[in-house]
Amino acid sequence: MRRLKDDFGVTLDDVAVCPHAPDAQGRPGCLCRKPAPGMLTRAARAHGLDLARSTMVGDLLDDVEAGHRAGASGLLLDTGGETTWRRSPLREPDGVFSDWPSLCDHLLRAHASAWTVDAQEPPPRDPFDAAGAAAAAGAPKGLSSMPMSSPRPAGAAPAPTAPASA
Repeated sequence: MRRLKDDFGVTLDDVAVCPHAPDAQGRPGCLCRKPAPGMLTRAARAHGLDLARSTMVGDLLDDVEAGHRAGASGLLLDTGGETTWRRSPLREPDGVFSDWPSLCDHLLRAHASAWTVDAQEPPPRDPFDAAGAAAAAGAPKGLSSMPMSSPRPAGAAPAPTAPASA
């Protein structure tokens, strides 16, 4: 995790871990250990995420199943970690990818309508607006991140727009 920050400037808002051991048959003994959706639903509540518009990415079918149980889509990054290919509707990945670049390309294409590219004007700097948040985080000029799930507070002024360049 430190490498993500050091190498790429990525900051994590949260890290979720299930401290419970599986039972003797290898099944979760709690509602938070994958494939149960507890960690995902708890994180969604804590961070205002819409799981129906979210994607769980993992290297095991348990990750895919947890995503589906939580109401999200589930993508499998096939790194060779999955050794028990028990298939069921909940464990059926919405996509299987052999490497991070192809998985990221898929996510960018799948969510392209939620991204905005405007080469003429910089993104607004409103902290309640996804473009403002992306700009504040150092996103490339004209590229905004996917919409944030938290709504603009009641009575908040609309996002300011930058004047057009001459």
